[in-house]
Amino acid sequence: MQFTYDDDSYSDFFKDANGFRPRGILWDQWMAKSPAEKQKEWDYLQEEIVRQIEEDKKYNHCLQKEVDHYKQMSI
Repeated sequence: MQFTYDDDSYSDFFKDANGFRPRGILWDQWMAKSPAEKQKEWDYLQEEIVRQIEEDKKYNHCLQKEVDHYKQMSI
């Protein structure tokens, strides 16, 4: 198995997925994991970030449609 996770970037990656940095027990749990367990969590975080990006795209598209509709109504 090839590992792509990075201990030095984990805090940033975790924050991107969850909105806050892993501190205390969360950080300790990460450091106690095996390389395979770290990779599994890393992959999950990556999937979560991609899911959130896709959700944001949908939200922004709907919001833009509302703005466009409002602009047309005010003309």
